[in-house]
Amino acid sequence: MEFYESTSFGLRVVTAEYLCSTSKKLRIQLFPMFHIGSKEYYENVSILLKNCDLILYEAIKFNMGRLKINNMDITAKKLGLVSQKELDINRFSNKLIHADLDKKTGIKAWRTLSILDKLKYKYFFPVYIYFQDRNLTRKKLVKYFMKSNTDLDKIYGPLFDRKESIKKFIHNERNNVVFQKIEEIHDEFGLKNMRIGIVYGAAHMKPIANCIEQKLNYKLVKADYLEVFKV
Repeated sequence: MEFYESTSFGLRVVTAEYLCSTSKKLRIQLFPMFHIGSKEYYENVSILLKNCDLILYEAIKFNMGRLKINNMDITAKKLGLVSQKELDINRFSNKLIHADLDKKTGIKAWRTLSILDKLKYKYFFPVYIYFQDRNLTRKKLVKYFMKSNTDLDKIYGPLFDRKESIKKFIHNERNNVVFQKIEEIHDEFGLKNMRIGIVYGAAHMKPIANCIEQKLNYKLVKADYLEVFKV
């Protein structure tokens, strides 16, 4: 299942709802996120999150000394959009469960990177993304997400080493944290009528869905589109 769809009309995501096959009670709803979108996109996500009893969310919570460039807000404004800050996940503070790298797990994962990879991630990537987005338009952004995973790997390939250590740090290590949190939630609340929302980057949704379906035996019961932005 694909969790985002990019066409000449715009970009949209799929919110997927899963039901525990054993208890028929606990539900998990996935909310694929993009860092830039329309104000309405984040408002619609916020409305749906109100129906969730608990919310697992992403946010790397350790300081790696990365170069700070306010690129996301600059790019969003240029495109007539807003950044993910518009969602303001903290408004659901009584429901939130952090499901990302914290200081302890972050430092452990960070230490696996070579000095060169650390320099790339801290300094080169922010500058690269900043200049990459200088001439970005909505049409270009939509076209970018039309690329296959193979094409995207070719684009990013030169930026990573052969072992893909940075990719593992960005994706695999974070996925492992959210997998563990999902399993803990399932073990604790699997017999209760509850809805668990998972707010995470769209690129992470397929492995998260695989974990829910294959390891915990949840079944997809509902899927709806949410428009991220129009071209």
